[in-house]
Amino acid sequence: MATPLSLLSEQQQQQPQYNHHQQPHSPKPHVDFSIHTIVVPAASASATETETEMETEAGTEMETEEEEMVVSTDMETDLEVDELPVTSDETSDYFSATTGVHTTASIASSITEFIYAHGRRYRGQNGYPMPMPNDDIEQERLELTHYFFLVLAAGHLHRAPLEIPESREPFRPFRILDCGTGVGTWALDMGEQYPATDIIGVDISAIQPSWTYPNVTFEVDDLELEWTWPDCYFSFIYSRTMNNCIRDYPLLISRMFTHLTPGGFVEIWEHQLEKYFDLTPEFTDPDAAMLKWYSLYREALEKAGIRPMCGDELKAELEGKGFVDVTVKRFKQPFGTWAKTEKMKQVGHLALGSMKTGLEAHALELIVRYCGLPYEEVKALCDASYEELEKGKLRFYNYSYNVVARKPGWDEEV
Repeated sequence: MATPLSLLSEQQQQQPQYNHHQQPHSPKPHVDFSIHTIVVPAASASATETETEMETEAGTEMETEEEEMVVSTDMETDLEVDELPVTSDETSDYFSATTGVHTTASIASSITEFIYAHGRRYRGQNGYPMPMPNDDIEQERLELTHYFFLVLAAGHLHRAPLEIPESREPFRPFRILDCGTGVGTWALDMGEQYPATDIIGVDISAIQPSWTYPNVTFEVDDLELEWTWPDCYFSFIYSRTMNNCIRDYPLLISRMFTHLTPGGFVEIWEHQLEKYFDLTPEFTDPDAAMLKWYSLYREALEKAGIRPMCGDELKAELEGKGFVDVTVKRFKQPFGTWAKTEKMKQVGHLALGSMKTGLEAHALELIVRYCGLPYEEVKALCDASYEELEKGKLRFYNYSYNVVARKPGWDEEV
């Protein structure tokens, strides 16, 4: 059996004491993600032309047709900036989303070992927190992130060209695996859209709703342990933003290949962890808080043994494991309200809303543990970084990559 994901090292003895509890929930704080209106196009089977419209309207020069590989190494810096000033009132005003309630069947299992540290609740493992919190603040951020990806992908729940049956075929079930399902919103949306499928959402934290659609189940498990499903079990495997918690990404891809049925698809979304930014004329500090946050976060990931993958590296890894027809699509995403077009403003506002609590969610436990900085200093750095983004002082952006690949069919020669 593989080693569980646990961020343990020789530095453990230097770490602060954690509070351990076996409670199902912590008190729910209020997080204001208000935004005017989030216009998410109706979810459809897969992406076609509309996603490229969003990119070209942002002023980028990315390819407008589907290609096998559309990743380039040059940095695109031509997001058009809105000349109107951005105020913090406008930013907070732009957000207002409510999540739906899904009902029907119950969760199969739950793990309720929680650790409280740095004012947040984490899933515990071997007496230490996992790198990301799982409290109500984080669950709201995960909901917002789901809407962010829907807007980024023009309302499509997937880009893989799936041929999903309209009715159930008993001898040819269409099974879908959602890796790192989080609060389960993507799995539930897919279950509602495709009632003839069977969907399993897996996460290491039991933070999914108690009631789901009849064709959706949730399992609490560690994807870095040995998978117990049969080989060739799933018709589609979906994974999103696992870069900051998977230590052995090549092993994850290998397992995806093993457990995918021949002819099935895998789809992966990952953010590129590189810093791209433009400084406004009145803000030219090369020691900006956001840049320091980024540097420390990358250092902490490296010390934790986590090596993120995306873009052409992810494509090469998929092909090396036997996948074919690998396509990569790059999406530019600003953080904040400074982009000129309405669509990029939506993307930027949702990304900024995610960063409001996401800066500390991603980095707080990792930086405190692996970089040896005190909690108060890291928390202040997160707050200062968000202020730079919110006020538009630092026009920060990066890329999200969508990678789709197919496992060869039974009769294909590879």
